[in-house]
Amino acid sequence: MTWFRSLINLFTRSKPTQRNELPVHYFFNATGHILFSTCHTLDQPVPQSVADQFSQVSALLGGMMKVVTTTLNPHTGQYYSPFNYHALNQLIERSGRFIKTSHEVLTVPNSTLASPQYLGLTEVLLGFTLPDVHLPPIRSIVSSFANEAKRMALADNENDIRAAHILFICEYIGGIPLVSVQLFSIDNRLHKALLVDKAKSTSQVWQIEKDSYLFT
Repeated sequence: MTWFRSLINLFTRSKPTQRNELPVHYFFNATGHILFSTCHTLDQPVPQSVADQFSQVSALLGGMMKVVTTTLNPHTGQYYSPFNYHALNQLIERSGRFIKTSHEVLTVPNSTLASPQYLGLTEVLLGFTLPDVHLPPIRSIVSSFANEAKRMALADNENDIRAAHILFICEYIGGIPLVSVQLFSIDNRLHKALLVDKAKSTSQVWQIEKDSYLFT
């Protein structure tokens, strides 16, 4: 697929990161919903089967976002946001293509999210640090996520309380393709003061829940 080969030039903008002594290169798609990672030789196209598999992920994500954003939220009378946990979780459960592998509760200092560069955020959420080239999509994700969380906190609806971000991770490491999914979410009731009026908040941390899945 030519679309994936075209990413090769963009991969070169990333600085190699060491994982098991292999240089791994990362690339976010424009919306920050897909993270590609590879240690593949950058001047060679990936195998067609791998490109096809990752292309299916892109198509599935597009379909999921369309379903979410064209479905009315019964609690607001408006269309769901693509950062609404309740809508995303229903799609995951009903699709039959996601196998849950773990659930974690991560603690993120407020200073990490308050930093313009979001220093350390990807280290906490993903387990590794991304180069600065990825800051634009990360900023966009955090801003959209925060807007949905603040809306929910202000609405104070007990049936619509979690903001979320879904991330597909397409890996081609050591000649083996793998697709996994991570769903990050927060309970906005726990963070209402931070979201609505930071000056009145006594909390200095965010509790972010991370559900991990294998995509089949």
